[in-house]
This record gives sequence, C-alpha cells and structure tokens, in this order.
Amino acid sequence: MVRLGVDLSKLESVPGAANMLVKLDFHQSIEPVIWKLHGHGFSLEQIARLFTVFPKVLQLSSEEIDTRIGYFLQHNFVQADVVQMFFKHPTILELSPVDVDRQLASIQTVFQLSADELRKSVVAVPKLILHPLGKTKDIYVVLSKMMGFSNEAVRQMVCQNATLLVTERDRLAQNFMFMHSRLNLPLERIQQWSTVLSSAPHLLSQRATFLVRRGLFQPDPTKPLYTPLSEVVNGDDAQFCERFGLVDEDQYN
Repeated sequence: MVRLGVDLSKLESVPGAANMLVKLDFHQSIEPVIWKLHGHGFSLEQIARLFTVFPKVLQLSSEEIDTRIGYFLQHNFVQADVVQMFFKHPTILELSPVDVDRQLASIQTVFQLSADELRKSVVAVPKLILHPLGKTKDIYVVLSKMMGFSNEAVRQMVCQNATLLVTERDRLAQNFMFMHSRLNLPLERIQQWSTVLSSAPHLLSQRATFLVRRGLFQPDPTKPLYTPLSEVVNGDDAQFCERFGLVDEDQYN
C-alpha cells in the first residue's frame, strides 16, 4: 500500500479504517480492487488517493464499483471526466446510483438545466454531488427571491459559474450587497460577473474599493480603463497591481 502511494497516516484517521485493513489480505482483497479501478481508467496515483481518502472502497464488491462508476458513463459523462471527479472527491464512491440520481435530478429541476448543462456543471464542480441538497436549493432562493434574478438569469449564471451551487449563502449575500449597493451595479452587470459572487468577500471589497478611490474602477465595457470585476478578483496582489491598480504592490498593501 505504501509503495502504491497510499498515505497510511491519513487513511488511519478514517474511523474503522485501520481495523478493516489489518483483516484484509492484499492479494485477495486489495489487488483485485486495484485492477478493477485501473480497468476503469484510474492511474496508480489516483487509486492511491482513493484508498487514502475513502478506504471503504475496499469493502465494495466488484459489481458495486462497476455500478457506481457506470452510472455516470450511462448518463453520457466522458470516462476521463468521471475519473477526475472521483479523484477530486473519492467519497462520491460511497453513494449509490439511486442517491446520485436523486441529487442530480433535484438540482436539474430546481435550476431548469438541460442534461448537457447539468453534466458540465457536475464535471466543473463534482463537489455538487456531495453537497447538502438543501443548501444547493437555498442558492436558488437567494438568487431568485432575495436578489431578484429571473429564473433564466439564474440558469445562465449557474451555467457560467457552477461554483455558485456550492457557495455559502452568506458569501453570496455579502458579495451581492457590495456589488449592488456599494458599487451601484445593476443586476444585468452582476449576472455577467457571476464568478465574483463566489469570490472571497474581503478580496472583492479591498480591490474594488482601492480602484474606486483612485478613480480606476470602470464597469462599462464601452469605455476606457474597463475593469471587469471577474478578473479584478483573480490572481495575486502583484498581478492585480500591475494590471488594474497601476501601482507597486507596496503601495497597495
């Protein structure tokens, strides 16, 4: 297991994992799972991460592994994307196809997504499969009822930035209030910059306020010195200062 790349210190922190492992024979119980996952396109590095984060995969039967991975392939997910989804969030394997289907069907219905839009959202943010459904549905309420976006606008925003679906409502509300009330941005402009709603609130307020004070904030793309907030909140302070702040990093900090 160590030669494979499994982090035993992390694995043993999973409740019950250590006791489970000492009872398993490597060649009879572990090696077949390695070959099974390898047959589904997982590299040894990816398999090691699966074992480290979700050691209970070793208790799944060959048929259960096939069924849980096969669910996504049957719903037209690309195999390479499926492997990456499980690599990022190995505990997805803990869910039965029925559980996954119920979760994704609810999200698709609430946000009025097409099957292709849902797939793209899940591939972009596989955490969506594990995120509490109530919290995800609450995002719809926040965007549509509290912020005033139309159903179509909400759908478009989610398609542009699937991270919205797993963003805490307090972060959404804080960023929205700053953009709408402090920067006086209309809903249409905020919709175009949906990624900003998911950004770190302190980063948005610090950088945007700095630009406003220096007369460098221009949200209108038809005018000189256009400053798209979606790019303002990206990158480190040095990149922000060079591209938008037009000052040395020391002056900004």
